[in-house]
Amino acid sequence: QRVLAEDQTTLVGRPMVADDVQLYVRTYKEFRDMGLEDAAQQVLREGLAAHPDCSVLLELKPSDREPVQLEEEIEGELFRREVNARGLRAMLLERGGRLRVHNAFPEELAEETWQTLRNLEPSEWGKSSSEIYDGDTSAKHLFYRYDGDAIDEAKKALKALAPDYYSNFQGGKYETSGLIQAHDDSAYFVIEANDKNRSLKYPAGTVAFRKIAIIYYLTKDWRQDYGGSFVDLHRQEPRPVVPLFNSLVAFLVPRVHEVEELKPGCPARLSIFGWFSDDVPYRPLSEHGPELSSMDARSQMQPSP
Repeated sequence: QRVLAEDQTTLVGRPMVADDVQLYVRTYKEFRDMGLEDAAQQVLREGLAAHPDCSVLLELKPSDREPVQLEEEIEGELFRREVNARGLRAMLLERGGRLRVHNAFPEELAEETWQTLRNLEPSEWGKSSSEIYDGDTSAKHLFYRYDGDAIDEAKKALKALAPDYYSNFQGGKYETSGLIQAHDDSAYFVIEANDKNRSLKYPAGTVAFRKIAIIYYLTKDWRQDYGGSFVDLHRQEPRPVVPLFNSLVAFLVPRVHEVEELKPGCPARLSIFGWFSDDVPYRPLSEHGPELSSMDARSQMQPSP
Protein backbone atom coordinates (compact mmCIF):
# COMPACT_ATOMS: atom_id res chain seq x y z
CA GLN A 1 0.00 0.00 0.00
CA ARG A 2 1.41 3.38 -0.91
CA VAL A 3 2.51 5.81 1.77
CA LEU A 4 1.33 9.28 0.83
CA ALA A 5 3.63 12.12 1.82
CA GLU A 6 2.07 14.88 3.88
CA ASP A 7 2.92 18.38 2.67
CA GLN A 8 1.49 21.79 3.34
CA THR A 9 0.48 22.86 -0.18
CA THR A 10 -2.87 24.52 -0.67
CA LEU A 11 -5.51 23.62 -3.21
CA VAL A 12 -5.29 25.83 -6.31
CA GLY A 13 -7.44 28.92 -6.01
CA ARG A 14 -8.56 28.09 -2.48
CA PRO A 15 -7.58 29.35 0.96
CA MET A 16 -5.50 27.12 3.20
CA VAL A 17 -7.57 24.28 4.63
CA ALA A 18 -6.87 21.93 7.52
CA ASP A 19 -3.94 19.59 6.99
CA ASP A 20 -6.11 16.50 7.46
CA VAL A 21 -8.60 17.75 4.84
CA GLN A 22 -5.74 18.14 2.36
CA LEU A 23 -4.64 14.61 3.18
CA TYR A 24 -8.17 13.25 2.58
CA VAL A 25 -8.34 15.04 -0.78
CA ARG A 26 -4.88 13.94 -1.86
CA THR A 27 -5.46 10.34 -0.79
CA TYR A 28 -8.86 10.25 -2.51
CA LYS A 29 -7.38 11.48 -5.79
CA GLU A 30 -4.39 9.15 -5.68
CA PHE A 31 -6.59 6.11 -5.03
CA ARG A 32 -8.79 7.10 -7.99
CA ASP A 33 -5.72 7.55 -10.20
CA MET A 34 -4.68 4.01 -9.25
CA GLY A 35 -8.14 2.69 -10.16
CA LEU A 36 -9.00 1.89 -6.52
CA GLU A 37 -12.50 3.38 -6.55
CA ASP A 38 -13.69 1.51 -3.45
CA ALA A 39 -10.75 2.78 -1.41
CA ALA A 40 -11.22 6.32 -2.75
CA GLN A 41 -14.87 6.39 -1.76
CA GLN A 42 -14.03 5.04 1.70
CA VAL A 43 -11.49 7.84 2.20
CA LEU A 44 -14.09 10.40 1.10
CA ARG A 45 -16.67 8.98 3.51
CA GLU A 46 -14.21 9.14 6.38
CA GLY A 47 -13.30 12.71 5.47
CA LEU A 48 -16.94 13.81 5.37
CA ALA A 49 -17.59 12.07 8.67
CA ALA A 50 -14.80 14.17 10.24
CA HIS A 51 -15.68 17.37 8.31
CA PRO A 52 -19.36 17.11 7.25
CA ASP A 53 -19.63 20.74 6.11
CA CYS A 54 -16.30 21.00 4.28
CA SER A 55 -17.02 22.37 0.79
CA VAL A 56 -13.75 20.97 -0.58
CA LEU A 57 -14.79 17.42 0.33
CA LEU A 58 -18.44 17.93 -0.62
CA GLU A 59 -17.39 18.84 -4.16
CA LEU A 60 -15.76 15.42 -4.49
CA LYS A 61 -18.96 13.61 -3.52
CA PRO A 62 -20.76 12.09 -6.56
CA SER A 63 -23.96 13.92 -7.40
CA ASP A 64 -27.29 12.20 -7.94
CA ARG A 65 -27.00 13.10 -11.63
CA GLU A 66 -23.65 11.32 -12.00
CA PRO A 67 -23.70 8.15 -9.89
CA VAL A 68 -20.49 6.16 -9.57
CA GLN A 69 -20.84 2.50 -10.59
CA LEU A 70 -18.28 0.67 -8.48
CA GLU A 71 -16.51 -2.51 -9.51
CA GLU A 72 -18.37 -5.76 -8.87
CA GLU A 73 -15.24 -7.47 -7.45
CA ILE A 74 -13.46 -6.58 -4.22
CA GLU A 75 -10.86 -8.05 -1.85
CA GLY A 76 -12.03 -9.47 1.46
CA GLU A 77 -10.22 -7.10 3.82
CA LEU A 78 -11.63 -4.00 2.13
CA PHE A 79 -15.03 -5.67 1.78
CA ARG A 80 -15.29 -6.40 5.51
CA ARG A 81 -14.24 -2.85 6.35
CA GLU A 82 -16.84 -1.42 3.97
CA VAL A 83 -19.58 -3.70 5.31
CA ASN A 84 -18.88 -2.62 8.88
CA ALA A 85 -18.92 1.04 7.89
CA ARG A 86 -22.02 1.15 5.68
CA GLY A 87 -23.77 -2.18 5.38
CA LEU A 88 -24.01 -4.95 2.80
CA ARG A 89 -27.14 -3.72 1.04
CA ALA A 90 -25.63 -0.29 0.38
CA MET A 91 -22.55 -1.91 -1.15
CA LEU A 92 -24.69 -4.06 -3.42
CA LEU A 93 -26.79 -1.12 -4.59
CA GLU A 94 -23.61 0.73 -5.60
CA ARG A 95 -22.61 -2.19 -7.79
CA GLY A 96 -25.83 -2.92 -9.64
CA GLY A 97 -27.05 -5.53 -7.17
CA ARG A 98 -24.20 -8.09 -7.23
CA LEU A 99 -20.76 -8.35 -5.66
CA ARG A 100 -17.95 -10.90 -5.79
CA VAL A 101 -15.47 -11.03 -2.91
CA HIS A 102 -12.03 -12.62 -3.17
CA ASN A 103 -10.30 -13.96 -0.02
CA ALA A 104 -13.55 -13.37 1.80
CA PHE A 105 -12.47 -14.57 5.26
CA PRO A 106 -9.20 -15.42 7.03
CA GLU A 107 -7.45 -18.37 5.40
CA GLU A 108 -7.50 -20.39 8.61
CA LEU A 109 -11.30 -20.25 8.81
CA ALA A 110 -11.65 -21.16 5.12
CA GLU A 111 -9.30 -24.15 5.44
CA GLU A 112 -10.98 -25.46 8.57
CA THR A 113 -14.47 -25.16 7.07
CA TRP A 114 -13.38 -26.83 3.82
CA GLN A 115 -11.90 -29.76 5.73
CA THR A 116 -15.07 -30.10 7.80
CA LEU A 117 -17.36 -30.19 4.78
CA ARG A 118 -15.26 -32.63 2.79
CA ASN A 119 -15.02 -35.01 5.78
CA LEU A 120 -18.75 -35.18 6.51
CA GLU A 121 -20.33 -38.61 6.21
CA PRO A 122 -22.72 -39.11 3.26
CA SER A 123 -25.54 -39.66 5.77
CA GLU A 124 -25.06 -36.11 7.10
CA TRP A 125 -26.04 -34.59 3.75
CA GLY A 126 -29.70 -34.25 2.83
CA LYS A 127 -30.74 -34.43 -0.82
CA SER A 128 -32.59 -31.47 -2.32
CA SER A 129 -34.20 -32.19 -5.66
CA SER A 130 -37.18 -30.96 -7.64
CA GLU A 131 -38.02 -34.63 -8.22
CA ILE A 132 -38.51 -35.45 -4.54
CA TYR A 133 -41.94 -33.88 -4.19
CA ASP A 134 -44.75 -34.67 -6.59
CA GLY A 135 -46.05 -31.51 -8.18
CA ASP A 136 -43.08 -29.40 -7.05
CA THR A 137 -43.11 -26.15 -9.07
CA SER A 138 -39.62 -24.95 -8.10
CA ALA A 139 -36.82 -24.67 -10.64
CA LYS A 140 -35.25 -27.97 -11.58
CA HIS A 141 -32.43 -28.61 -9.15
CA LEU A 142 -30.25 -31.30 -7.62
CA PHE A 143 -27.78 -30.79 -4.77
CA TYR A 144 -27.16 -31.82 -1.16
CA ARG A 145 -27.38 -29.67 1.94
CA TYR A 146 -25.90 -29.89 5.42
CA ASP A 147 -27.83 -28.33 8.32
CA GLY A 148 -25.61 -29.41 11.21
CA ASP A 149 -23.55 -27.24 13.56
CA ALA A 150 -20.03 -28.32 12.51
CA ILE A 151 -19.63 -25.22 10.32
CA ASP A 152 -21.07 -22.74 12.83
CA GLU A 153 -17.91 -20.59 12.93
CA ALA A 154 -18.15 -19.88 9.21
CA LYS A 155 -21.89 -19.26 9.49
CA LYS A 156 -21.22 -16.83 12.33
CA ALA A 157 -18.81 -14.91 10.09
CA LEU A 158 -21.40 -14.80 7.31
CA LYS A 159 -24.18 -13.64 9.62
CA ALA A 160 -22.00 -10.78 10.82
CA LEU A 161 -22.12 -9.29 7.31
CA ALA A 162 -25.73 -8.15 7.87
CA PRO A 163 -26.59 -8.53 11.57
CA ASP A 164 -29.86 -6.57 11.34
CA TYR A 165 -31.43 -9.24 9.13
CA TYR A 166 -32.80 -12.69 9.90
CA SER A 167 -30.24 -15.12 8.46
CA ASN A 168 -30.12 -18.80 7.65
CA PHE A 169 -27.16 -20.63 6.12
CA GLN A 170 -26.36 -24.25 5.34
CA GLY A 171 -23.64 -26.28 3.69
CA GLY A 172 -24.05 -27.16 0.03
CA LYS A 173 -22.62 -29.96 -2.10
CA TYR A 174 -23.01 -30.43 -5.85
CA GLU A 175 -21.86 -33.63 -7.51
CA THR A 176 -22.08 -34.94 -11.10
CA SER A 177 -25.37 -33.80 -12.69
CA GLY A 178 -26.01 -31.31 -9.86
CA LEU A 179 -27.56 -28.04 -10.99
CA ILE A 180 -30.18 -25.35 -10.43
CA GLN A 181 -31.99 -24.03 -13.47
CA ALA A 182 -32.96 -20.36 -13.82
CA HIS A 183 -34.69 -18.90 -10.76
CA ASP A 184 -34.65 -15.62 -8.82
CA ASP A 185 -34.45 -16.79 -5.14
CA SER A 186 -37.56 -14.83 -4.12
CA ALA A 187 -39.46 -16.56 -1.32
CA TYR A 188 -41.27 -15.80 1.90
CA PHE A 189 -41.77 -18.04 4.90
CA VAL A 190 -42.94 -18.09 8.51
CA ILE A 191 -40.25 -18.31 11.18
CA GLU A 192 -40.99 -21.40 13.26
CA ALA A 193 -40.89 -21.71 17.06
CA ASN A 194 -38.03 -24.24 16.85
CA ASP A 195 -35.95 -22.10 14.46
CA LYS A 196 -32.56 -21.53 16.09
CA ASN A 197 -32.11 -18.37 14.00
CA ARG A 198 -35.16 -16.60 15.45
CA SER A 199 -34.49 -13.52 17.56
CA LEU A 200 -36.22 -10.72 19.44
CA LYS A 201 -36.39 -8.76 16.20
CA TYR A 202 -37.57 -11.78 14.20
CA PRO A 203 -39.51 -13.99 16.63
CA ALA A 204 -41.51 -17.11 15.82
CA GLY A 205 -44.53 -16.31 13.68
CA THR A 206 -42.78 -13.55 11.68
CA VAL A 207 -43.32 -13.67 7.93
CA ALA A 208 -39.89 -13.14 6.40
CA PHE A 209 -38.87 -12.28 2.83
CA ARG A 210 -35.50 -13.14 1.32
CA LYS A 211 -33.61 -9.96 0.42
CA ILE A 212 -29.89 -10.82 0.04
CA ALA A 213 -28.38 -14.11 -1.12
CA ILE A 214 -24.87 -15.35 -0.27
CA ILE A 215 -22.82 -18.20 -1.75
CA TYR A 216 -19.48 -18.83 -0.03
CA TYR A 217 -17.28 -21.15 -2.12
CA LEU A 218 -15.11 -23.76 -0.41
CA THR A 219 -13.74 -25.93 -3.20
CA LYS A 220 -10.11 -25.78 -4.31
CA ASP A 221 -8.73 -25.79 -7.85
CA TRP A 222 -12.12 -25.63 -9.55
CA ARG A 223 -12.09 -25.50 -13.34
CA GLN A 224 -14.72 -23.91 -15.55
CA ASP A 225 -15.03 -27.05 -17.64
CA TYR A 226 -16.32 -28.91 -14.56
CA GLY A 227 -19.55 -26.92 -14.78
CA GLY A 228 -21.03 -25.69 -11.52
CA SER A 229 -20.48 -21.99 -12.22
CA PHE A 230 -22.90 -19.42 -10.88
CA VAL A 231 -24.42 -17.76 -13.96
CA ASP A 232 -25.87 -14.28 -13.56
CA LEU A 233 -28.83 -14.04 -15.94
CA HIS A 234 -29.79 -10.57 -14.78
CA ARG A 235 -28.59 -8.96 -18.01
CA GLN A 236 -29.04 -9.95 -21.62
CA GLU A 237 -25.72 -11.80 -21.80
CA PRO A 238 -25.13 -14.60 -19.24
CA ARG A 239 -22.22 -13.90 -16.92
CA PRO A 240 -20.65 -17.06 -15.43
CA VAL A 241 -18.74 -16.85 -12.15
CA VAL A 242 -16.36 -19.78 -11.62
CA PRO A 243 -16.21 -20.91 -7.95
CA LEU A 244 -12.92 -19.91 -6.35
CA PHE A 245 -11.79 -21.09 -2.93
CA ASN A 246 -12.59 -18.63 -0.11
CA SER A 247 -14.57 -16.33 -2.38
CA LEU A 248 -18.21 -15.36 -2.11
CA VAL A 249 -20.96 -13.95 -4.29
CA ALA A 250 -23.64 -11.73 -2.77
CA PHE A 251 -26.65 -10.34 -4.62
CA LEU A 252 -29.95 -8.63 -3.98
CA VAL A 253 -33.09 -10.74 -4.25
CA PRO A 254 -34.87 -11.20 -6.60
CA ARG A 255 -32.21 -11.65 -9.27
CA VAL A 256 -32.39 -14.27 -12.02
CA HIS A 257 -29.49 -16.74 -12.04
CA GLU A 258 -28.65 -20.43 -12.34
CA VAL A 259 -25.97 -22.98 -11.46
CA GLU A 260 -24.52 -24.89 -14.42
CA GLU A 261 -24.87 -28.66 -14.44
CA LEU A 262 -21.75 -30.44 -13.19
CA LYS A 263 -19.97 -32.66 -15.69
CA PRO A 264 -19.24 -36.40 -15.19
CA GLY A 265 -16.03 -37.11 -13.32
CA CYS A 266 -15.74 -33.72 -11.63
CA PRO A 267 -15.04 -33.42 -7.88
CA ALA A 268 -17.73 -32.32 -5.43
CA ARG A 269 -18.37 -28.58 -5.37
CA LEU A 270 -18.64 -27.42 -1.73
CA SER A 271 -20.06 -24.18 -0.39
CA ILE A 272 -22.11 -22.49 2.29
CA PHE A 273 -25.19 -20.72 1.00
CA GLY A 274 -28.18 -18.91 2.40
CA TRP A 275 -30.07 -15.65 2.70
CA PHE A 276 -30.59 -12.53 4.72
CA SER A 277 -34.31 -11.83 5.13
CA ASP A 278 -36.51 -9.19 6.74
CA ASP A 279 -40.22 -8.70 7.40
CA VAL A 280 -40.81 -6.11 4.64
CA PRO A 281 -42.92 -7.53 1.76
CA TYR A 282 -41.60 -7.35 -1.78
CA ARG A 283 -42.50 -4.27 -3.79
CA PRO A 284 -43.07 -4.21 -7.57
CA LEU A 285 -39.84 -4.17 -9.57
CA SER A 286 -40.98 -0.88 -11.12
CA GLU A 287 -40.36 0.78 -7.74
CA HIS A 288 -36.71 -0.29 -7.73
CA GLY A 289 -33.70 0.54 -9.83
CA PRO A 290 -32.16 -1.85 -12.38
CA GLU A 291 -30.53 -4.00 -9.67
CA LEU A 292 -33.39 -6.53 -9.43
CA SER A 293 -34.94 -9.00 -11.86
CA SER A 294 -37.57 -11.72 -11.55
CA MET A 295 -38.58 -14.87 -13.34
CA ASP A 296 -42.02 -13.36 -14.00
CA ALA A 297 -40.51 -10.36 -15.72
CA ARG A 298 -38.05 -12.58 -17.58
CA SER A 299 -40.82 -14.79 -18.95
CA GLN A 300 -42.62 -11.72 -20.25
CA MET A 301 -39.50 -10.74 -22.19
CA GLN A 302 -39.13 -14.09 -23.93
CA PRO A 303 -40.53 -14.43 -27.46
CA SER A 304 -43.68 -16.48 -27.82
CA PRO A 305 -43.18 -20.06 -29.08
